[in-house]
Amino acid sequence: MVMAALFTVGVYAQTRQGESSIGITGGYGFDNESGTLGVDYRYNITDGFRINPGYTHVFKNDGISANMVDLDFHYAIPLSEMFVFYPLVGASLSFWKLDYDHVHWHGQLDKDDTKTRFGGNIGAGVELYASEQFTIGVEFRYNLIHDFDQSLLGLRLGYNF
Repeated sequence: MVMAALFTVGVYAQTRQGESSIGITGGYGFDNESGTLGVDYRYNITDGFRINPGYTHVFKNDGISANMVDLDFHYAIPLSEMFVFYPLVGASLSFWKLDYDHVHWHGQLDKDDTKTRFGGNIGAGVELYASEQFTIGVEFRYNLIHDFDQSLLGLRLGYNF
């Protein structure tokens, strides 16, 4: 954090209309107790309001894995020249793969099954602008999905343009 703070002197948080960012996120899904890996794109519709489509893969644990396609909306609030806080809300479409040799599931299902679920996201994040082009961020979101609710924590590295 000290090194990041040294590199941020004179940097201004880029939350202006028309600016974009692409990022990669590694994280953890608490309910599935599994790692996650994702990519996303952010576009500032206005100076503070941005759209954030993304894809996240939830790695297999105890016979359950998933792929999530999200469309979130952020309201970016600059806290300083280096830091931005943002609450988020959005929609999620997820595709869950269940291997019943390893999963105890209620109901009558085949040995291997997939479930497609539509749900919502709610959460918040913070970003540190390490330079004009690069950001480091942490995001927490709760994915509200029937049978598959999940808390997700992610660390994002972003490139701004």
